[in-house]
Amino acid sequence: MKNLLVIVVTGVFTVFAFSNCSSEEPSYPVETGIGLSTHMIKLDYDDFDDVLVTVKTDNWVLSHVNFSDTMSYVCDLSSSLSTFSFTKEWIKMNYENGEIHVSAINPNFTYFDECDFRQVDFIFTYGSCTDTLTCMQEPVPWIGGDDIQSTPAAIEFSAAGGTSTVTTKNYAWWFSTLALDNQNYDYPDFIEQLPSRPFPPFNHTFEWFSVDRYDDYSFNVTVTPNTTGIDRKFKLVISSNFSQNVITGIQYSN
Repeated sequence: MKNLLVIVVTGVFTVFAFSNCSSEEPSYPVETGIGLSTHMIKLDYDDFDDVLVTVKTDNWVLSHVNFSDTMSYVCDLSSSLSTFSFTKEWIKMNYENGEIHVSAINPNFTYFDECDFRQVDFIFTYGSCTDTLTCMQEPVPWIGGDDIQSTPAAIEFSAAGGTSTVTTKNYAWWFSTLALDNQNYDYPDFIEQLPSRPFPPFNHTFEWFSVDRYDDYSFNVTVTPNTTGIDRKFKLVISSNFSQNVITGIQYSN
């Protein structure tokens, strides 16, 4: 009788245990990448604040960075490093503690037949999975016509030399060329002049003529004393994506 009771009790518990189980497999989310919070971000043409993208997984690798102009870089940067930084062309990425921060490092002055976004794809690998984060930066907007509008257009200096200030209506311009009498000069590439916004000070000297851009909308022209005995002339060209302005000047000999 005792044996029968044990069998019955055991049977009851056996039935009870199976009544709380499902014959279906448990359902879990299937991760097809590294768990990016977004796969597309857009940056303003001159806004260099970070855009935050979070990542759910660990042990992934930033394997490639592909730019729309066909430039491609092999990275092999792993999240196991806990922190890393990548800077190329016009983009910067910082990773730390599951957070990716992406920012542009210069304005988008890339124009061809029309205004163009520029694009970069960050390629991640995680085991056999591949994931992509696409970043696009909008171009500087077209103002139309003469978008620089520098004043004054002509400057006169005495033989003693001095400084004159030129102002502009728009900030998206750069020093292009300079002619001093019969000698021509080219200024550094606009990316060097405009690495970030607000633009850092930029100054450059050719012979007796100097420019000093001290804010986005103003720059100084400075000439040294003229001891040559003859008048000397200059022609300064500043450029944007849509127009050029010419500032001419003369420095008298006496």
